[in-house]
Amino acid sequence: MKILIIRLSAIGDIVMSMPVAACLKAKWPEAQITWLTQPENKSLLEHHPHIDQVICWDKAKTKALFKQKKLGAAYAELKVLSKQLKAENFDLCLDMQGLMKSGLMAWLSGAKRKVGLGSKEGSQWLMDEVVARDLGDTTLISSEYRSLVKHLGCAADFKLELYPGTKAEQSSAKIIDEQIRSQFIVICPFTTRPQKHWFTDYWNQLIELLQNNLNMKLVMLGGPGDKAAADQIAGVGLINLVGQTSLTEAAALIERSSGLIGVDTGLTHMGHASGVPTLGLFGATKPYSHTGSAQSNILHFGALCSTGKHDAREEFSGCMRDLTPEIAHEAFLKLLSTQPKDQTP
Repeated sequence: MKILIIRLSAIGDIVMSMPVAACLKAKWPEAQITWLTQPENKSLLEHHPHIDQVICWDKAKTKALFKQKKLGAAYAELKVLSKQLKAENFDLCLDMQGLMKSGLMAWLSGAKRKVGLGSKEGSQWLMDEVVARDLGDTTLISSEYRSLVKHLGCAADFKLELYPGTKAEQSSAKIIDEQIRSQFIVICPFTTRPQKHWFTDYWNQLIELLQNNLNMKLVMLGGPGDKAAADQIAGVGLINLVGQTSLTEAAALIERSSGLIGVDTGLTHMGHASGVPTLGLFGATKPYSHTGSAQSNILHFGALCSTGKHDAREEFSGCMRDLTPEIAHEAFLKLLSTQPKDQTP
């Protein structure tokens, strides 16, 4: 049996959906599993023990060709990808993105059975069947992906894990030895939308509280595009690695940390997957409210955030403003206090 999984983006959803591959292999041990994604996410998937092949679609390149009205070149790109997918002769395709762009990929694959997860934008008409996203316990992390594998008859445990690979693990160990040299906590303040951010002054206050109460270093992680914002966050001894690690190096560092605090971003979801004490600070978006683990906690003040009206202005006093550094600090110390003694500071 040959199975194609489609989840093109984003980092957080890639992390939260990766257990699908293990569940499929548990049901069909001889299955060959291929994952279609965008190039920037390949490193998260290529070391997964239950994924046999990762194929990339450079969506940005195809989109740019259409924008430049180079229609022949754009269609040629899609034709090459379609030929590559059809050559695999897939028995089953799972479109876990549920959008037209991913539905088109499923259709181009020529798979015998195409199952969409919450398919919309017209992609539902390209599927043989569609599984709703709001089945089961929607407050649980990865609830939609859990529903999908249940629909397929998979009974294996749905367990989030990271697979950074040997090279990333070795390079992260070198970073720890040369730059950190201590137990450390990771902070992840950056995400894609302004309404998901916590406030800069709050991060600075929280850093001071943590440094006064924990005998551990603080390490800040983020992507190259977060460097300017990172310069606004300060703290004596804060180790700023924003834009200095690959995605898999960041994952390996998180796995070796003593805990993580972050907003609704892919790196925070990695904290849950790594099993380290993880505190999520959620505002206008709340993809889940619990992870089924005592090592994780989600703080969310939903007065306005639940309607998506989070206001990032410093003077605004609703939702994320009510989630103060003192509240976050106390919640994180409580998480650390529940860990085995060899993991506590």
